[in-house]
Amino acid sequence: MALKRGAMTRVMGRLLISVALLWLALLMLKWGLENRFVASGSYTAGMAPILVAFPNALVRLGAEAWGRQDVSEAILLFRNAVSRDPLNGGAWLRLAEAEKAGGNREVARKILDFVHGLGKNTLRWTWAETLLALDLSSDSVVWENLNRMIENNRHTADALQLADVLLVREPEAVDKRFEARNLPAYMKWLIGWGRLDQALVVREKMALKGLKDPKADAWLSARLLGQKRVHEARSLSETGVGRLTNPGFEADMANGPFDWRFSRQGPGWKIARVAGMASEGSYSLAIAFDGKENASFAHLSQIVPVEPGVSYRLTAWWKGRDLSTNQGPFLEIYGHDAKGLHVKGPMLLGTRGWEEVALEFTTPDDCHAVVVRLRRAPSRKLDNKIGGTVWLDGFGLMVHSS
Repeated sequence: MALKRGAMTRVMGRLLISVALLWLALLMLKWGLENRFVASGSYTAGMAPILVAFPNALVRLGAEAWGRQDVSEAILLFRNAVSRDPLNGGAWLRLAEAEKAGGNREVARKILDFVHGLGKNTLRWTWAETLLALDLSSDSVVWENLNRMIENNRHTADALQLADVLLVREPEAVDKRFEARNLPAYMKWLIGWGRLDQALVVREKMALKGLKDPKADAWLSARLLGQKRVHEARSLSETGVGRLTNPGFEADMANGPFDWRFSRQGPGWKIARVAGMASEGSYSLAIAFDGKENASFAHLSQIVPVEPGVSYRLTAWWKGRDLSTNQGPFLEIYGHDAKGLHVKGPMLLGTRGWEEVALEFTTPDDCHAVVVRLRRAPSRKLDNKIGGTVWLDGFGLMVHSS
C-alpha cells in the first residue's frame, strides 16, 4: 500500500507540474501575442481595459485622447499607465499636462516635483519636464534643468535659446542663473548669433569668476575686428600697439585675429612654414607657385594695431627663386578701420638672395589698425602663369620719424 501511495504521489506531482507548465506556456503565448499586437499599434481606445499590462499602449491612447481634447479620458489613461509603470517619467509628465489643463495645477506641481527627483540621473525627459516647469512658473526647476542639459550637451541649442529668452527679464542675472561652467557655452552662442555686446558682458562675468576660454576669446576678438572694433578686440588678446605677431614664423601660425591669416593652398600656389631656410632664426614662410595659373594671390595677411596719426616703417626680409612673369609678389599696407591708407612695395621677380624690403606710411587720424599683406596681381601678358617660390622672414614695425 505504501508503494502504491508513493507512486500515486509521484504521478500527481508530475501532473501538477505539467498543468503548471501548460498554464505558463499559454500565459506566455497570450503575452507574446498581445505584445506583438501592441507593438503593431493596431488598437483603439475601446481596447484600453485589455491593455492594462502595457503602459506604453495606454500612454499612446492617452495622447490620442489629448489630441481630441478629451482631457478626462486622457487623465484616466495616463493614470492607468503610471500605476502600471511608476518609473515612466514621460507618462507622468503627460499626466501632469493633462491635470494642468483640467485645472488641477497643484496636482501637476506635485507630479513635476516627483518627476524632477526621479530624473536626477537621466536626461531622457528633461526637456519635456523643463517646458512643464516653465508653464507652472517653477523657475528653480527650469534653470536647474537648463544647466544640466547644457553641461551634458543635450538639447543644447534649445536650452540656450530658452535661457536667453528668460534672461531678457533679468539680463544682469546671467551669472546667477547659469552655473559657472556653462557661461562659456552661452558666450559662444551669443557670438554665433552676432550679439557681441552681450558676449562681452558674459565674458566680464566669467572674468570675475576666474574663468577663461581662449578659443572663445579669439573668436570674439575676430568678430569684433570684423566690425572694426579694434580696441575691444585688442583687450581680449592683449596685443600691443605696433607689434606684429610671430614676425619670424618661429611659432606655428594660428590664424588668430592678430596672427597671420592664411590659406594653405589655392589655385596655383601653396603656403608652408619651412625649417632651415631663414634670414634669421630657424624658420621662414614659403609661398610656392606651380607655374600652371595666372594666380591672383592675397592669402597671407596680418592685422596690426597702430596709433592714429603716426608714421611707421615696416621692414621684412625676403628671398626669391625662379619667380616668373612680369607680375611678382609684393607687400602692401592698407587701413583696416579707416580709408585713405594704401601703400605698395616693390615686386620680387626672378632669383634673389635674402634682402630687406621696407615700406613707410603714416596712419590717418581715425586709423587704429592696419593690414600687412602679401599680394600678387594677375598678369595681362600671354605668358602669365607664375612659377617659382618666395620666402618671407623677419618682419618688423617701428615708429618712423622723417
